[in-house]
Amino acid sequence: MDSKKDVLMSDEVEESQDKETDLEKEHLIWKKNSQYLYDLLITWGLDWPSLSISWWPTIDYLKDRPFYIQKIALGTFTNREEPDYLLIGKVRLPVSKVVLESNPPNDILSKDEIDKLKNITNDQMIEEYKKCENKIDIETKIRHDGEVNKVKVNPINSNMIVTQTNNGEIRLYNYHKFPPVPKDDTIPEPTKRFKYHTKEGYGLSWSLLKPDYLLSGSYDGTVCLWDTNSNNSDPLCHFKEHTSPCEDVCFSKKHEYVFGTCGDDKTIKIMDYRTDKPVISVSGHEGEVNSIDFNPENEFIYITGSADKTIALWDIRKPDLKLHSFIHHKSPVLNVKWNNKRTNIFASSSEDGKVLIWDLTQIGANIARDDNEEAPSEMIFDHGGHMDKVDDFDWNKNEDMMLASVDNSNNLQIWEMNIKSIINKDVPKTN
Repeated sequence: MDSKKDVLMSDEVEESQDKETDLEKEHLIWKKNSQYLYDLLITWGLDWPSLSISWWPTIDYLKDRPFYIQKIALGTFTNREEPDYLLIGKVRLPVSKVVLESNPPNDILSKDEIDKLKNITNDQMIEEYKKCENKIDIETKIRHDGEVNKVKVNPINSNMIVTQTNNGEIRLYNYHKFPPVPKDDTIPEPTKRFKYHTKEGYGLSWSLLKPDYLLSGSYDGTVCLWDTNSNNSDPLCHFKEHTSPCEDVCFSKKHEYVFGTCGDDKTIKIMDYRTDKPVISVSGHEGEVNSIDFNPENEFIYITGSADKTIALWDIRKPDLKLHSFIHHKSPVLNVKWNNKRTNIFASSSEDGKVLIWDLTQIGANIARDDNEEAPSEMIFDHGGHMDKVDDFDWNKNEDMMLASVDNSNNLQIWEMNIKSIINKDVPKTN
């Protein structure tokens, strides 16, 4: 992939117009059915496209309303027409049983207030939420030198946000130390700068096991490991295993030293940062490999998404064997990410404007479908809310099946699918 920002060349325009017509038809069908498919659906227009989105790991309960606030980090891509910003948004969401269980508000709310939240009915919650006028607002704007290619909130220390820029630099922001609104046009100094890459990139991954450790991948083909808490701004180590742009990087959720990378050379590398050579190198797809993610529960399993329009399931113990190919996207797959609570489920986004939800337990299942007979059984949900390529998405780690997604037409959508509308039975939890 030359660049995720590339515009269509003239000989692609006619094909693009055909795709646009199909997408418009599908979008109309989706709009008619959306009230039955979602427990929550919010669409919010941004001033500029955001190429990336990242949920905060923590939440804040409200005392007077049955809602909670969860922040999101976004960035702007103005194509140098306007100043760029790192954006921090506040999202007001209805309190669910899942959130109450995973984030008990014992130190925040009284016992009576907690009991009231537990006993509120769905209908009451819906009526209360309809009265909520500002479901999303931008809390903080931090001037950013150049476009924000990628943004990641630290999953352990949510004060720390890292961005990847269009010049290869990695920037760390302790967002509490920046005013909510810039005082003037001056671009503030980030908390830290990390310089090694010579070209832009889109690959960033925080370690869950060493919270200060960060991986970055660049279009110069290099991968760097950084200690963001160190006074030294040089990488701890760096690797040059890809012969063309490195598209994505991902730490293992189970092994401190293990990480994966993928790139435009159509290869996947499984690395141990204590060594200087890949543990595994796989030519895994017919097109560029754009995304990689390790399963949160099974230490051996990972997935990759490719420009060949497919997603592949892999087992480190059988490196040359593709366990399964997930096929339904009509254009290159840009991102793949596992659900943190239901670890048999993952999502994928594509240039076709879709976010698809997949379930490993449904591979080969005999499921009757009224809406789309061509869909494989393991594809359990088709989010058709976007009308342009979906640049990024992120699972809300505090909820069960909630995501936020951003597209190239300035739209942010926050949505929670109705599990019982997906298939004729509840999707199983695996943890």
